[in-house]
Amino acid sequence: MRFVIYGAGKRGREILAVLGKENVLAFADQDIGKSGKQYCGLPVIGIESLKGMAEDVMCILTPVLGRDAIARNLSSKGIQHMIYAKPFDRVLYYEKDAVLSFICSRYKKNEIGIYGVSAGSILLYEYLMERADKNVFFILDEEESAGNRFAKKNFAAYHFCDALHKAEVVISTEANLNKNAEEAIINSGIELVKMQDLLEANISFYNKEVEYFKNIHKGQRCFIVATGASLSAKDLETLYLHNEKCISMNRIYNIFGNTSWRPDYYMIEDMLMIEDLSREIADMDIPVKFIASEPASYWEQDGLKNSIKYQLFNLDHQGDDLPLFSSKAERCIYEGSTVTYACIQMAVYMGFREIYLLGVDFNYSSNLYDEKNHFAGYQRDGMVRLNAVQPERMKAAYQSAREYADANGIYIYNATRGGKLEVFERVGFDAIFCDL
Repeated sequence: MRFVIYGAGKRGREILAVLGKENVLAFADQDIGKSGKQYCGLPVIGIESLKGMAEDVMCILTPVLGRDAIARNLSSKGIQHMIYAKPFDRVLYYEKDAVLSFICSRYKKNEIGIYGVSAGSILLYEYLMERADKNVFFILDEEESAGNRFAKKNFAAYHFCDALHKAEVVISTEANLNKNAEEAIINSGIELVKMQDLLEANISFYNKEVEYFKNIHKGQRCFIVATGASLSAKDLETLYLHNEKCISMNRIYNIFGNTSWRPDYYMIEDMLMIEDLSREIADMDIPVKFIASEPASYWEQDGLKNSIKYQLFNLDHQGDDLPLFSSKAERCIYEGSTVTYACIQMAVYMGFREIYLLGVDFNYSSNLYDEKNHFAGYQRDGMVRLNAVQPERMKAAYQSAREYADANGIYIYNATRGGKLEVFERVGFDAIFCDL
């Protein structure tokens, strides 16, 4: 199978690394300024050139934002053979050799169905066909079966109901396997292999320092203190006086001059922010600081006081997909477009049964650097670079946390004063302490 990657940018470069340059003919991009140039050693073509080769290649759409509009536009121009880049592609970007060889060696049964269509799942299909004596086929849902366009590219493919009579193993490359599909597969006596299990069984990263904190606060409660405009020193003093366990983030230290409160744990994930605040974070006197493994420049400094490295996986959840939720923080934490989501995953990993959110206003100005997005004094020492706020993706992350909590007997409450986050049950901050 030969591919054209739509989007000559970071995600396109990562898809190229997954597929290998020998399998990719070109990049395509609607930016006329890129057309005719080279990217990663391959030509960048425009839409008209893509039309001329559309019948012979599979086009992979890498943009996260506006991807459905892009697909409709390409379809209107006669380009039909296209698939979206999906989280499984990013899994292979991080752990390609380990995941592929694991599947090839582990699953000895002959009839293997692959549920989910993406660049990575096509690579998996071809890998198994070449290296294992297996009968491999795709399992298509109604939308993918429509028009049978996928089968025309010479892949073995069956409709979902037909596949259940054939498959002995189903490998799901979907981030969020449809619950009805999952039940149907399991009830048919078929071995089901999920994408998240594949990833976490093969992640090369492991930090014993993180594992020390697993269930260290089993059954207790904690507060995750975010940096929204509603956060006040008065509320932090209440947490201090009641000796509450707290996790906080980012530039929370700019409120320390107004309160005796300090978080027990600190967490940060944004590469740009870590780069800009490296020395401040390293010197901050907090008992435990969980710092993302990237950028590497942070970890090359001297005097990293109480810093513990964790690995952040950005799997680019898109559309209706919810980001994955980690139960193995010693191996990875999943990105959810907000560090609060990382804090929730770490809190659950540490065994907290009740989690209260404070200062999670979820109410952003259109100006990313508007001081009204944070508590007074947050930007006191000057602006730092910030990634664009993506409220819909953040809301999906909070929904993922809610679903994980509900399924595992964990209670997450929103104790923020005001704000717009309604995914979690609301509780009054003062009411938490009125009976104490």
